[in-house]
Formats: sequence, C-alpha cells, structure tokens
Amino acid sequence: MRGQPSTFWGKLRYNGNGTDVVEWHPLADHCADVAVVVEGLVRLPVWRDRLARLAGQQLTDVGWARICVLAALHDIGKLNLGFQAKGRPALGATAGHVKEALGALFRRPGVFSCLDELATQQRIFWSPPSAITANRTTRTSWEMWLGKRRDGRRVTI
Repeated sequence: MRGQPSTFWGKLRYNGNGTDVVEWHPLADHCADVAVVVEGLVRLPVWRDRLARLAGQQLTDVGWARICVLAALHDIGKLNLGFQAKGRPALGATAGHVKEALGALFRRPGVFSCLDELATQQRIFWSPPSAITANRTTRTSWEMWLGKRRDGRRVTI
C-alpha cells in the first residue's frame, strides 16, 4: 500500500534517502504470504522428507498445516506497538520484535505465557476429539505440535 501505514504493518519501503515510508505491506497479509509459501515448499518431496526426518516421524496433513501456522506466526512480535512505531512515529518509542515476542512466549512458570496458553488450546483446537479424551498425558510444546514418535520417545528439534 502506498503512503504511511494506517494499521499494523509487516514490511516497509522507504524513499531513496531512507527517511520517509512510501509503501507498506499489512502484517496480516505478510503473515498469510509466508504461510502460503511454506505450504508450497512442504509439498516438495525434498522439503517434506527433511522436515519429517527432523521431526522424527512422518507428519499427517494436520502436522503440515501446523507447520504453516507456525510460519504465519513468525512475525507475531510485530504486533508490538513499539515495533509499529518504527513506521508510525506518533505511536511513541520504538522497540524490536524478536526479543519482545520471545519474552511473551517464554516467561517463567506461574506468569502468563503464550506457550502455556497455546499448549492448552492445542488440545481443544488441533487434536481430533478422540485424542483429547484418550491422551491425558503431559507433553512438551513441540510434542503437542508435532506429536510423539511412534516409539513413544519425545520429538526433539
């Protein structure tokens, strides 16, 4: 889009001397674009084989969809108003987007953590109903996303 950002942005393009934003790409569109590219890549046998080997198992269609969701969420830290201020100075002081997102994801136990919430919601939204009632064991975050290996050992990435 041309001009100054009017909502959350994912990419900016500045004028020739790097002082004024001349074009911007909405954050939601950027994240969707990345997910579509990853979806195309994981359809390629070489990518699919290497990622399955990394996961230690063959992934189901749901597992591949989860990979695409993770790709879409890669810039979640750009929802930070401090980061958005880089393209919209009226928002105030600027900040980054990686360290801030990691801070929200990996807070100490007992403090709200996005990963804790994601782990809880995963059982409801990602698992088939039979898996929710049949599997009541505690699993790591990666295991919840990718599942356990057939031999029962933890998935490590």
